[in-house]
Amino acid sequence: MDTSGASQRRFLFTRPYNKRKNRKSLLTSLFCVNYIFAILGHSDVQGTAVVTSMPITDMKFENGVFFAKESGHVDKADAELWAKALRQYAEASPTHIIALVDALEVTFVSSSARMVFADASGIEKLKAVSVATQDLVTTQTARVIGMLGERGRTHVFETLEQATRFARENANIAIDG
Repeated sequence: MDTSGASQRRFLFTRPYNKRKNRKSLLTSLFCVNYIFAILGHSDVQGTAVVTSMPITDMKFENGVFFAKESGHVDKADAELWAKALRQYAEASPTHIIALVDALEVTFVSSSARMVFADASGIEKLKAVSVATQDLVTTQTARVIGMLGERGRTHVFETLEQATRFARENANIAIDG
């Protein structure tokens, strides 16, 4: 009796090659890898790995309105960057400011990011947060963040135009009054 495992190794290398079975196994493996990348948000339509872009972009402050565009998967680190920028603009502003968030392309907000956003709504010179979102899940997430944060400061709208109008009107009230 061979206890060294040599017979097993010999069997592995001498069995006949089954092209159909091996191809199916390879395709299944590739599908699993692409599926995992898709879940993590690291793949494009063809299923090849790509570098993901930052979920929060185009942050700017103008006329009492702090604007940020969010997309994809937003995690705690992204939310902290946004909150830090918001806090800096609020502290530097002589009047209260409005945060305008374009979340029309957001697919997911992590629970830790939700808490960061909720905490940021309590910034002293922040008058309101105007959020544009159309997806049902993202809309509910924005409303939950509003309930977790400072009451009455988060306002959710279906279009960016509505959210922008609200932000500009309230920024003018903050500047004038």
